[in-house]
Amino acid sequence: MELRAAQSEVETISRVYARLHGIERTDDWLVLKLTEEVGELTQAYLAASGRSRREPDPGAVAAELADVLAHLLLLAER
Repeated sequence: MELRAAQSEVETISRVYARLHGIERTDDWLVLKLTEEVGELTQAYLAASGRSRREPDPGAVAAELADVLAHLLLLAER
């Protein structure tokens, strides 16, 4: 998939998400959401590497990496 196509697909999904949850997708929101997703990636990584009280969740690191990438694409598009 080309980068532009990925950005377009993520943008569409983000708009639907925002509409469903009553979120205004401001520049601030995009940066804060990216930060939140990086935090969730950190939690998943710590659990996967045995450095957390949480049980490892197979696939969690990959899922959180996808979320970080999606929000990075949204921010880059903005």
